[in-house]
Amino acid sequence: VGRHLDIALARSAVAFGAVAFPSVAAGFEEPRGAGMLTGGAPCYRCYRASDGRYLALGALEPEFFGAFCHLAGRPELAASIYAQGEQAVAVQGQLEELFATRTAQEWIDLCAGRDVCLEIVRTPQEAMAAPEHAEVVADVQGFTVVSAHLGAPTIPVTRPPSLLGADAAAVMERLCIDPAAVQAAVAAGALLWKEDPR
Repeated sequence: VGRHLDIALARSAVAFGAVAFPSVAAGFEEPRGAGMLTGGAPCYRCYRASDGRYLALGALEPEFFGAFCHLAGRPELAASIYAQGEQAVAVQGQLEELFATRTAQEWIDLCAGRDVCLEIVRTPQEAMAAPEHAEVVADVQGFTVVSAHLGAPTIPVTRPPSLLGADAAAVMERLCIDPAAVQAAVAAGALLWKEDPR
């Protein structure tokens, strides 16, 4: 049964601001990049490694940030997980210097298998080639595409998409639609019907 879903992407995106909006309503507005989740906290931001690659540190909980600081040889920084203001800037500076002592891959190797919440910031090409994405990435006539199934079973992509209207006959037949109703819909322009040349 067909349905009309009126879903605004902008309205959906606004829902992600549910944490920030009450603060704004209360008259508190933090400067850009100074929030807990926008780069203001030393434990939750991107840092540049010695090879120019960036790493995303997402260690919001003390056990994760503490594990990172211990592995990095700077356990004393763990107490500054939620530092703010000038103290946060100072700790971030120390972490920037620390990250600059190793390449991105050396950091990943150091933290491998530990609950640290550290990842290399990947390029789109690297993300598509990652082994953990193998099930949702497919090659269609030389183009790499992603099957965004949103939790539904993945359907393998075995051929390029049909031309607009090329599958109309098969769909109408599968739905057991009366052929006379189909012809009337085509004649009225309500149903696009094309023969697929393949």
